[in-house]
Amino acid sequence: MHRRLFLGPLGALVVELTTCWTIVLLLTGAYLWWPRKDRRLWGVLMPRLRGHPYVVLRDLHSVCGISVWLLALICAGTGLFYSSLTGSAFKLALRAASGFVQDPQPPSSRSPVDATPLPVDTILATAHGKFSDASLTVFFPDSREGVFMVYASWAHGPTYRRVLALDRASGEILDEQTNGNAGLFRWWTTWNFPLHAGSVAGTPTQVIWLLGCLGLMLLPVTGVWMWWQRRPPGQTGFPGRAPASVPRWLTRLSIVLGILLPMFGLSVAVVVLGERGLQRLRKVPPAQTGARD
Repeated sequence: MHRRLFLGPLGALVVELTTCWTIVLLLTGAYLWWPRKDRRLWGVLMPRLRGHPYVVLRDLHSVCGISVWLLALICAGTGLFYSSLTGSAFKLALRAASGFVQDPQPPSSRSPVDATPLPVDTILATAHGKFSDASLTVFFPDSREGVFMVYASWAHGPTYRRVLALDRASGEILDEQTNGNAGLFRWWTTWNFPLHAGSVAGTPTQVIWLLGCLGLMLLPVTGVWMWWQRRPPGQTGFPGRAPASVPRWLTRLSIVLGILLPMFGLSVAVVVLGERGLQRLRKVPPAQTGARD
């Protein structure tokens, strides 16, 4: 439900589209929030709870948004790592960058190729003897020269901190690695999920992340509420035609965001092409029928 909405690949694209636009709205919201004249406290860092109802609502929206801004960007950005388009692009870029820092390769088994592999219980017992309080994930040998790879993780910090390579037949520890000496790609993958889920420091940061997500959930409610309050009576209040001239910096920023967030770029392209298509249709004169003799 979280990643695909029970809709398969289509649901994954919908989630990615929503996440990309969340990042764009957070960036544009911070621009709108930024004080233009002075660094006053009320209305910028503290909501004004007295006065016109719309002012109170606007302050609740902006102050809540800037309070959860960084956490919301972290949650959305790290979530995109698991998405279809943006996630694939991130992984390709990280793999390309990790070429400058080679990942340590696991050693080969020292046992004869015809030796019988040890049962996994023996491998787990050896690993638990070294990391008694860790959660362990075991990857089995993928060949007769392969080894057991055991990943040790704890309730906080990166996804895993230690990796053991054990001989498939003797159980000897052939190598021990940490996430610190891994390549850039593997190092990032150990931190992405804790940053996304808030398990960086255990329960305290999970509570902070939860509050940040609740604040993010409030923003669409207050945003729609403000639109409803400001719309003219009996009208939708939707914006009219955009200005003919768009600032260059805004165009360039949109292009950069469209490249970094492909689903955002594709959605903007669809909207622009759709609007231009409608404008052309409106300019086409109606067909004239000839009079009968």
